[in-house]
Amino acid sequence: MALNKNGTGYMYGFALGITVLCGILLASVSEATKDARLINVKVEKMSNILATVNYPIDKNSTNEEIEKAYNELISEVVVDESGAIRQDVKAFAVDLKEENTKVRNDASYQKNLPVFIYQNPETGAKNYVVPMRGNGLWGAVWGYIALADDLNTVVGVKFDHESETPGLGAEITTDWFQSQFPEKKVFDDKGNMALTILKGKGNTLGQSTVDGISGATITGNGVNNMFKADLKQYNAYFNQIKTAQ
Repeated sequence: MALNKNGTGYMYGFALGITVLCGILLASVSEATKDARLINVKVEKMSNILATVNYPIDKNSTNEEIEKAYNELISEVVVDESGAIRQDVKAFAVDLKEENTKVRNDASYQKNLPVFIYQNPETGAKNYVVPMRGNGLWGAVWGYIALADDLNTVVGVKFDHESETPGLGAEITTDWFQSQFPEKKVFDDKGNMALTILKGKGNTLGQSTVDGISGATITGNGVNNMFKADLKQYNAYFNQIKTAQ
C-alpha cells in the first residue's frame, strides 16, 4: 500500500517526528554545554563580588584570571542571625532564593548568611561583601554590597534583576546608578537603616541617600526593602567585628 504523503496521518506523524528529533537535539546540546554554563555562572558571581570592591575586571579578563583573583583575594564565611559562624556551609554555594523559600515554608528556619571578605593586599584593610535578594516590579532583584571595615561606609554595589523594564527599572544595573553608592552610609548614628534610594532624579542628597530612576519607583522601593530586610540580618555579626576592632 503506497504511503499517502498528503494525508492527515502522514502530516501529524511527520510533525511528531520533527518535534521528537528537535527535542533530542536540544537535550544533547544542553547536556554538552552544561559544564561550560556552570563555569560561566560561577565566574559571573565571582566577577560581581570583585566588582563591589573595585577590583579591575574588563571584557578581556579571562575566566581563569577572574577565578585566580577571587581565590587569592576573597575569603568566605557563613553566619546566622546571631552572628555565629557555621563551619559546615560553604558561602559560595548558598542560594538566597532557596534560603528565602525555606523561611517562607518554615518560620523557624535560620538562614545561612554568606559573607565574602576582601583584604587589600597593600593596606590590609578589609571589605565585607554581602549578597541581597528582593522583589522589583516584575520579578526578583538581587545584588551585592561591599562595606568598608567600619561596617557602615559603602565601598561599592552590584545589582541585577530578573525582568525589570528596559530603560526604567533595569537601570539599576547601569554604572550611573551604581556609581552613586560608594562613600554613602548604610546606618544612621543610632544604628538604624538609612541607605535609601529616593524617588526620581535631582534630589537634595545626604550621606545615606541616592537619586532614583525616573519612572521606576516600584523597582527603587524593592531595592530599598532589600536593603532593610537583608542587611539587618547581619547586625549581630557586624557588631561582633566592631567590638573586636
